[in-house]
Amino acid sequence: MADPGLLDVIAGWGLPDGVIDHVEPLRVERDLSLVAEHHLTGVVHAAMHAGDLEVDRPDQVDEAYRQAMASNSRLEANLLNISDVLGSAGIDHAVLRGIALADRAGPAAHRVCCGLDLLVRPGMLPEAVLAMEHAGAVRTESVRSSTWERRVAASVPLAKDGDPLNLHRTLAPGPFGFAIADDRVFADVETFAVVERSLLTLSVEHHLLHVAMHVALARVRPRLGDVRDVALLLSSPGLDADRLIRTVVDWGVSSPFATGVLAADAIGAEANGLVEWARRHRDCRRDRRLRSSYAEGKGQARRQAIATLSVLGWRDRVAFLRSR
Repeated sequence: MADPGLLDVIAGWGLPDGVIDHVEPLRVERDLSLVAEHHLTGVVHAAMHAGDLEVDRPDQVDEAYRQAMASNSRLEANLLNISDVLGSAGIDHAVLRGIALADRAGPAAHRVCCGLDLLVRPGMLPEAVLAMEHAGAVRTESVRSSTWERRVAASVPLAKDGDPLNLHRTLAPGPFGFAIADDRVFADVETFAVVERSLLTLSVEHHLLHVAMHVALARVRPRLGDVRDVALLLSSPGLDADRLIRTVVDWGVSSPFATGVLAADAIGAEANGLVEWARRHRDCRRDRRLRSSYAEGKGQARRQAIATLSVLGWRDRVAFLRSR
């Protein structure tokens, strides 16, 4: 297994405070599978060809990169098809992470995508799932109820033409996800290009919030490719740090956002105002209680349900209880 220190410095390659000097050579047989698991194949390929990373089998890295880029191209084609299906059904949607960050967060050639994530307008998740099923997608988890998916579920995992597809109702699972004003997220979208077509994605502020929370609330160690995305988004031109801080404080999601930013700080993110804010942040009692509901172990589902109820209005509490 690769030394975690080696993975960390690879994830930080090219970042303002990233350091890749004085690391052991990457050994393909030992390390490359874990590099791929953390979505860092493109970074390793670029660092190797820049002469910043020694690799014992460069030809194997080149081949892994070629396969990864071919997979990216297939995902782009599938994304366009999925967007057509949802658009024909009248379902507003925005692309999350992965392909949507290819130009915004660093050079597209460094990014390896392993699935598709789309946010649909609040209340339309069951219709989006049904439209995709009619188009040949299959669920990868059992159905709970349409009420659950409309009012409670953070996302529904599917597979379309062999690719993982997650349709999201909100930007994060559990109680912190319910704290986000989804209508405001959809009111602040931007466009990006895929094969000369324009698709919707989130504003840079909301995308940074989403990716940072994804890193912070991961059930296992987050992929370092996602942590790198946080770091790259922190350096995005046009990022309104003051606006984003006001948003996370207003929504009560400062704790996971700060955690995601600090993870990026650890691999070499630019030490800007958001990083300084995250370093100063201290969780309050409410934050600690909500964060504890995400911990793995016995009773995790019950803890998260109780925590979720504490942040819902009474109508959503009724819907939540009825759908369980």
